[in-house]
Amino acid sequence: MKKALLLFLGIVLMAGSLYADNRKQIKRDQLPKAAQHYVMDNWNNVSISYCWQEIDGSKIEYRVRLVDGTVILFNRDGRWKEVVSEKALPESAIPASIRTYVKQMYRGSEILAMRKDPEHCIVSLDSGEELLFDFSGSFVR
Repeated sequence: MKKALLLFLGIVLMAGSLYADNRKQIKRDQLPKAAQHYVMDNWNNVSISYCWQEIDGSKIEYRVRLVDGTVILFNRDGRWKEVVSEKALPESAIPASIRTYVKQMYRGSEILAMRKDPEHCIVSLDSGEELLFDFSGSFVR
């Protein structure tokens, strides 16, 4: 179940790149500053494998893959949109209210992925469950 979820999320992350008008590999220092800080603050001991800039019309996104297999998708401003890993995400990368809720209600579970849609943050646990939170971090379902 865990591997199927990761495979699905990985396909979703990579699918966007198939339709991009322009995709080019960039250097770490070409990422928006907010994206650079997010990676350094949460994965400071993990090297970046590659960074891509994807332009689709007026939409610009950045994709970062770390050597540990973690993939992070950022918007044009450098804010994370999606984070997928084969192992638990660092606690520092998870919003505090979501981290607290999962620790209290799903003891022993690890967060492997997070993604934002226009209204929510969807969190995927190692048990295969998906949890929905609003942007203030309150549990929705």
